[in-house]
Amino acid sequence: MMGKHGFISKSRTPADITINLRDLEDQLPTFLKQKLASEKEGMINIDLVKAGYTKVLSSGKVTRKWKIIAERASPDAVEKVKAAGGELTIKAKQ
Repeated sequence: MMGKHGFISKSRTPADITINLRDLEDQLPTFLKQKLASEKEGMINIDLVKAGYTKVLSSGKVTRKWKIIAERASPDAVEKVKAAGGELTIKAKQ
């Protein structure tokens, strides 16, 4: 028996909360102020999982060295971060 409005699939995955590399550059002062990012020895460290983002996209230029931790990232985003001398680490979803 179905309910009045049908059923809702429990297997549906939630939409990714994405951020572009350009937005990371633009929002850096805010991330630093909120202590979601830190700068050490010329490298910006940020854990995007703690900041509430699930995926990094590649739009924009990378002008700094970043050490990014994220659940997912596009292949182009990984390449851009590495080309600028940084690293992008994929953290398993918990």
